[in-house]
Amino acid sequence: MTAQHALQTRGLGLGYGEREIISGLDVDLPPGRLTVVVGPNACGKSTLLRAMARLLTPTAGTVLLDGKDIHATSTKQVATALGMLPQTPVAPDAITVADLVGRGRYPHQGWFRRWTSADSEGVAAAMLATDVLDLADRSVDELSGGQRQRVWIAMALAQETDILLLDEPTTYLDISHQLDVLDLLTDLNRDRGVTLAVVLHDLNLACRYADHLIAMKDGGIVAEGAPADVVTESLVDEVFGLRSTVIPDPASGTPMVVPWAATTSPHREPPLSRCPIPRPSSSIPDLSIPTNLPGAPMTKRTPMLPHRSARQTRPVRPGRSLWRLWSAALLAVLLGALAACGSGSSGDDSASEASDASGSKSSGAFPAKIDTKFGSVTVESRPERVVALGWGDAETALALGVQPVGQSDWLDFGGDGVGPWAKGRYDESPQKIGTLEPEYEKIAALKPDLILDVKSSGDQTRYDTLSKIAPTVGVPEGGDQYKIGWKKQTGMISTALGLADKGEQLVAETQKKFTAAAEAHPEFKDRTITIGSRTSAGWGAYVKGTDRVDFAEQLGFRNNPKVDAEAGSGFSVQVSEENLQMLDADLVVVSPIGVAADKISTDPLFKTLPAVQKGHSVVFDDENISQAFATNSVLSIGHAIEKVVPLFADALK
Repeated sequence: MTAQHALQTRGLGLGYGEREIISGLDVDLPPGRLTVVVGPNACGKSTLLRAMARLLTPTAGTVLLDGKDIHATSTKQVATALGMLPQTPVAPDAITVADLVGRGRYPHQGWFRRWTSADSEGVAAAMLATDVLDLADRSVDELSGGQRQRVWIAMALAQETDILLLDEPTTYLDISHQLDVLDLLTDLNRDRGVTLAVVLHDLNLACRYADHLIAMKDGGIVAEGAPADVVTESLVDEVFGLRSTVIPDPASGTPMVVPWAATTSPHREPPLSRCPIPRPSSSIPDLSIPTNLPGAPMTKRTPMLPHRSARQTRPVRPGRSLWRLWSAALLAVLLGALAACGSGSSGDDSASEASDASGSKSSGAFPAKIDTKFGSVTVESRPERVVALGWGDAETALALGVQPVGQSDWLDFGGDGVGPWAKGRYDESPQKIGTLEPEYEKIAALKPDLILDVKSSGDQTRYDTLSKIAPTVGVPEGGDQYKIGWKKQTGMISTALGLADKGEQLVAETQKKFTAAAEAHPEFKDRTITIGSRTSAGWGAYVKGTDRVDFAEQLGFRNNPKVDAEAGSGFSVQVSEENLQMLDADLVVVSPIGVAADKISTDPLFKTLPAVQKGHSVVFDDENISQAFATNSVLSIGHAIEKVVPLFADALK
């Protein structure tokens, strides 16, 4: 593949509402090269990438694809020219690797999306290039972080575009997997000629892998070009606010930044200000790896060589032991400089940290403080314009008497975007906002003073972008991938709205309903239950700690231990047809997702389950009941208990 398309911006302006993020930006991605964008948090890196992928509408200027305004180009044309991989993409429930990669073929399919041999070949080639062929039948939920990232890249490759944009593809990966992913991208660029634009936080890895480096700050470009020409001590100081020394990377010869201290500024006090550090040039010995040592990396790279295209081979990674030796030597120098500082913090610092760890919260008063995965969020006064984006967040706000001006409709209810149990709670229909990819311009136009994204993916970029629009209550610690129960969700949202007492009352009333249902049905106690699903991709089962299982456990059931034994990091496990007997339990409950209910109840393999043969199974064929069970908000639970509990009881008679 050779690069055929060109991507540029001219006079680009981007913002959210009245907040300007980027102004007057001109960017040219060098065709067939690997461009890396670096810069401090919130400088506009991800915003730029999203705009270049046509996910954001410019406030000024334009994005040009082959010299034409990308917003005047059809979606299919754009999708066959460029692909975008966001920072933390979310895979559909229980989807396999092969099915996820296959979704990259959608731009190449006709109106009726008929699968062709070309699609099969494209998927196979993408999986081969990313070394995930042996994972084809595995559930994406079961994969490690590095494997999952390779699968997402494979999906982007299956799209067969000349341009690929990746927003922080190494986030949350350990150093070994970071290098694996970046090596893979280098191979794709070298072997297929794919034009790559990648946002990275690690400046040293950016220098090692980039052909072209763009350094951003405050929505503008400070410098761009070959890493050797761009990365200097003054540049690092200007962009990142760090005093540093730039030395040749012993493994690649590219610039390597050794930070020493944060630059003094009105906004950030140097963390080492009490311990002046000598200039490194007088204290750092020559730490370059001698090439005559046994096991020393053999490479044809010339130190500070500006363009990878001039090289014949890629750099060989230094041996792990040599790398650790070099790193230890450097660390020893740094620790030596710090030794005079002592080992403890002042009493004031300790007191401050103890106060932060307490997680103090308001109890209905303002300012209200809510602890999230991203830190503590303070709501200064009672919000008047709330946007609710998380799963069930809008219904929770409605239960508290607050009507959001905008909300996401996760289950495609239509109308006001809520279930029938919440009908009539809106005086005026809210603005509908996208779910996995919310339209930030639409949110900003609503001028919210609070954004609720409590039951959500926990994606850092999503949170950072929303926080620029208004104070945002994100997922709690440990709540990534929608793993937050209705009690916690209600507590966080009620506190943010200044209605903590009402939230506690709602939780207590709902818990009474669970208690009453459990007492009315002692036959539920300690019986095993499987909460499963059937999609077009296959069978799945929910694991302990998820809402659906929590619902059953509060009635007295125990989740199927065979399912929990297979649990990974996701909220469900995929179940193959060959292993469908794993679903068997005292009660088997299955929800259809995107398929008809009779596809489950008439399935020959499903009918072989002992529980099914005894009549101890429930297949939700009423969409309202299934949706109430899935929503699991403080507002929908009452409806679910009323409708679902009798079904469970009848099935166990």
